[in-house]
Amino acid sequence: MKFKTVMYPTPEDHDSNDIRWETEDGRVQGYGYQSKEDGKIHVRRCPRCHNENYMSQEVCISCGFEPNPVEKNENLSKFE
Repeated sequence: MKFKTVMYPTPEDHDSNDIRWETEDGRVQGYGYQSKEDGKIHVRRCPRCHNENYMSQEVCISCGFEPNPVEKNENLSKFE
């Protein structure tokens, strides 16, 4: 199954943006965050195996899932 990586902006004083992995029909399968400092994506709940990961993991430690490039959610141009 393929997942779309979508970034949801957070307020300017936050150090990261929210990341959601969604299916083609928009169902959220996993989540994480993207550092505003270095742009790295960290997997919190894997969309493939649904296991929780430590916040510092850039790949899922259970199944090896690696995030694909981020697509900014065009419906959320700023935090609301």
